Amino acid sequence: MRKHGLLFLSALLLWAQFMAPDMAYAYKVKNLCIVNCGVPIGFINASLAVVILPSSSSMGSTQLKWTWDFEPRKPWFKLGCVYVHVNDQMNANVVQCEHPGNTYTTNISWITAGNMYTFILSPYVGDTVPVDSLIQIVAAPGKQTSVDVTGVLP
Repeated sequence: MRKHGLLFLSALLLWAQFMAPDMAYAYKVKNLCIVNCGVPIGFINASLAVVILPSSSSMGSTQLKWTWDFEPRKPWFKLGCVYVHVNDQMNANVVQCEHPGNTYTTNISWITAGNMYTFILSPYVGDTVPVDSLIQIVAAPGKQTSVDVTGVLP
């Protein structure tokens, strides 16, 4: 009886050694790339660079179209974000963050007169961060990774 118990236990341990890592892996998020990583590329543009505020409102709007991905290898960060800073402010704030590989549209409905908004495409580095700490994503050929939008009165 004891021999059968040891045999069963040995078989169980052997199975666990080979199968457990695969089973556990299914519940873990894959590690991000550390070496030989892809280059983050992308672009951002605005439907209106100069937003003329409607006379019936103190705010105007524009639409950002943006994308980012990694070429040609695995990503080394999970989220690419659009950050904004207004005029000469030292900090930038997150507007929207997304995973790589798609094109996104973000509606900005809070443009006010007399302000210049700079939208920058960067990996996520925090919700509110110094502008100097943003890591600008490499621009796709013929594209840009930051765009200025200015609000003006009619």
